[in-house]
Amino acid sequence: MHRPYPVQLISTPEKGARISFSDMLEVVDDALKMTPMSFCFLGDKVVLSFDKTREWNAQCGHRDEGESVEACLKREAFEEAGVSIDIISEFGRMKYETDYNTKKQYPAVTYIPVFVAKVRSIEKLPEGSEVHEVIVADHKDAIALLGGRSDNKLLLSVYEACRDFYFTKNTQTKAS
Repeated sequence: MHRPYPVQLISTPEKGARISFSDMLEVVDDALKMTPMSFCFLGDKVVLSFDKTREWNAQCGHRDEGESVEACLKREAFEEAGVSIDIISEFGRMKYETDYNTKKQYPAVTYIPVFVAKVRSIEKLPEGSEVHEVIVADHKDAIALLGGRSDNKLLLSVYEACRDFYFTKNTQTKAS
């Protein structure tokens, strides 16, 4: 089911970035999927990390050279939350556009593929993690934490849509 999400202007180091989200999966070059993100669910709760951005986040990070999107998701989930995951599905993509990139290391348009995953196990955070705290949050707490972000409410909207998708998918799987 398509849910329209508005383009939001946010304050970033790159100035004037535009981030939009859609659950319509257009075909894009795999090389442009630079920073995959996953909302990792454990039962009816979601794993959130308080990281170096000083904000609560889903698990997300840059792909290493030659690394697949799926391998990156699994690596970042472990590095940022100490969780091993089973990827359920790609849910949508955030499109990140900027005209201002001082380092010129990224194209003007990149994509953040957003996945839904199921937590298989929880471990201790690896040594040297960039994460300050990890929480397995119920829905009410997740809304409060993601809604309290200083940048925008897009991640909260994406979480709520991913949560709906996750529970719909799980309900359909159990009914089969």
